[in-house]
Amino acid sequence: FPDIARYRLPDTEQTIVSSWQCSDKVITVGSYVNRDTMTNYYGDMPPLIDTVGQLFYSSSLGPTRDGRIKPDIASTGSRVLTTGSSVLTSWLISLGAANYMSPDGQHYLQNGTSFASPAVAGIAALYLQRFPNATYAEVKQAIIGNARLDSWTGTALPDNRWGYGKADAFRALTGPYNCDSNFAGYAPTDLVVATLGPTGAILQWSLIPAAAGYQVQWKKAGSGFWKKKTMTNSRSIGPLEPSTTYQASVRAWCADGGFSKWSAPVSFSTPALRETDLSDGLKIFPNPAQSICTVTLPGDTAFTISLMDINGRLQWQQSGLSGTVQIPLTELADGSYILEVHNSESLFREQLIILR
Repeated sequence: FPDIARYRLPDTEQTIVSSWQCSDKVITVGSYVNRDTMTNYYGDMPPLIDTVGQLFYSSSLGPTRDGRIKPDIASTGSRVLTTGSSVLTSWLISLGAANYMSPDGQHYLQNGTSFASPAVAGIAALYLQRFPNATYAEVKQAIIGNARLDSWTGTALPDNRWGYGKADAFRALTGPYNCDSNFAGYAPTDLVVATLGPTGAILQWSLIPAAAGYQVQWKKAGSGFWKKKTMTNSRSIGPLEPSTTYQASVRAWCADGGFSKWSAPVSFSTPALRETDLSDGLKIFPNPAQSICTVTLPGDTAFTISLMDINGRLQWQQSGLSGTVQIPLTELADGSYILEVHNSESLFREQLIILR
């Protein structure tokens, strides 16, 4: 027999494919699932058998040949909607093969570490923007040292599938979830009212690196009853009453349990409700809506539009808007949402119903 007859296929226990990935100066990235649903070019929802958060089946496994941990980190790289060449997208549409293409015909679903790696490169760029003189070792340690763990990664890390866990951009720049014994003594500072309208307000404050989220409380001045709202990425409070003075304060909460002290309260008064504040030039239609909601903005001033669920979690937001804006709703479940439109002078809020 020729020598090839003695060939044996390799096992699948180690699949790092390039020698340069083994360098300590290279951050090697695994890929996990970003989404498990999408609305395609035809308005259908094609089957996606993966589960959000799980390691993608083709993500390469370590270790290096001399036994060092690889990959170093994992990021969202599978089931990612990304831009496509107009030549390719037009060709797929002409073939009737746009099953995994977005409704706009310009993005399609892709997979792989080719998409996970740029996400981590972006984290490295953010770190270098904040710390321009950082060495490669400092950048790498910030990323792998602040990796996020969950039920998919488990706690027995690092390993040769996830590396040190899932990349967390915010923690790479601010430090780990590290609620030490002094956490309860901390309190958010620099609390201000950034935007104020007759029926709502948007607050801002300085972040506490160890905080997993925040809780805001507010009440009418002289009242003994506080309303509370727990949030992570939305800082709006309401509904408020026009021509009324309020107090508000904020505290941080830790992923391991427990709260910081409440911040010093800030006082503010809502302006009077004017007819133009809610109706003059602002149109929101249709409502209820199915796949798209159209907002016509008043005047030439730039606005920010935010769409939140009833728990205050931000679902969609864009700034610097004027004229007519279309909000895509295809990725959102049926139900009740809060639509906010605001600029530096006014804040409008309306309930938006998605009903199909």
